[in-house]
Amino acid sequence: IHPQASTIPFYSTVEAAPIDTTTLNATYWYRNLRETVRFHETVELLQADGYTLFVESSAHPVLTPALPDSVVAVGSLRRDDGTLHRFLTNTAHAFTQGTPTHWPAAYNGTDARRIDLPTYPFQRRRYWAPDGDGPTSPPVGTRRDDAPSSPLRHAISELDENAQVERLLQRVRESVATVLGLESAAAVQAEGTFKALGVDSITGVELKNELRARTGLPVPTTLIYDCPTPLAAAHYLRDLLLGPSHEQDRARAAIPADEPIAIVGMGCRFPGGVTSPEGLWDLVASGTDAISPFPVDRGWDVAGLYDPDPDAAGRTYTREGGFLHDAGEFDAGFFGISPREAMAMDPQQRLLLETSWEALERAGIDPHTLRGSQTGVFVGAMTQEYGPRLHESAQGYEGYLLTGSTASVASGRVSYTLGFEGPAVTVDTACSSSLVALHLAVQALRNGECDLA
Repeated sequence: IHPQASTIPFYSTVEAAPIDTTTLNATYWYRNLRETVRFHETVELLQADGYTLFVESSAHPVLTPALPDSVVAVGSLRRDDGTLHRFLTNTAHAFTQGTPTHWPAAYNGTDARRIDLPTYPFQRRRYWAPDGDGPTSPPVGTRRDDAPSSPLRHAISELDENAQVERLLQRVRESVATVLGLESAAAVQAEGTFKALGVDSITGVELKNELRARTGLPVPTTLIYDCPTPLAAAHYLRDLLLGPSHEQDRARAAIPADEPIAIVGMGCRFPGGVTSPEGLWDLVASGTDAISPFPVDRGWDVAGLYDPDPDAAGRTYTREGGFLHDAGEFDAGFFGISPREAMAMDPQQRLLLETSWEALERAGIDPHTLRGSQTGVFVGAMTQEYGPRLHESAQGYEGYLLTGSTASVASGRVSYTLGFEGPAVTVDTACSSSLVALHLAVQALRNGECDLA
């Protein structure tokens, strides 16, 4: 096999420069395997030389998510979908982003033919591409919202803020339905996570492309991570189009040292069936004994665990203790968590999600309204060694063990699930963990690091 000269420029990720393809011999490919892949430098050079469309020709795209937001990136095929339909779908994505496409070539040898569209929807504007191969969108790199008279901006600005978000939410839902091949946007839940809806890193790029085509806005590739739900994405697009609201735009100032800090909401779980502050008060006031027999729904060998000898290794000489008997009744779907991931989660993380939600509701705050806000989460927690160790068999739960059993993840779990963007800190100082977490929360509020904690 002898490399030949190419008429198409070849940019090497080994050299981060265009090279003569006659040098693509065994030595070059050895270097390609052994040396640093200078992918980012090469992409920047391609952009500087005027290339704005990137097509990843492979059985499944893996580099597409790593490309910058300023280019159009599409794959060719997809894992478990190597069909002509997939190829043409990706071609259509590029076309809607302004890439000139010669469509007649796709129908060579078929009986396909052009037909006239009904004229009544198009009485004042021609929508059909000239000669069947011209772009229906502005050229790649052109932002449709650059002009102050952008139709989308004008239409949105005439609505109140709730209606603005609702209008953009519909576009997000329609875009999700398109990239996932759903029959209707009605199947896309506004507050369901993109992950639960089936949007992964690759379809996230397609969603970005779809939203750019529908809105003309510079939607980033990281949208599904920065805004984990369609509703959060709609709020983001609203701010991108019109700027942040006055409330969001206000500067946070440090609070005077003598300013009182108010505790406005509380959620709790304690032995004795306590699930509210009122329940805790009643328990203490009545002197109720909260100690109970071992739970029977944990899969424990309660009979085999007991041994009256206090010195018996691996046994307990008591049949009672303080337990949260309802700890297993966690509504994973409510928080957008799969049953498998919930099973792998330390019960502390599940309880924190429940009590955090309840604390906000008891404060009269709709948790959804805090998504994207500077709300901090400060957790005092100790590692409980829940579940199997990382090196032990987990029977299909391996992918969730690390985040499910690591105490430091607890605060981030709450922040991510509820969409908070303030500090998220987990503290383990043994018996004083909760007190230290409360101290750090107050300090963060006084320093203006967050608005709510």
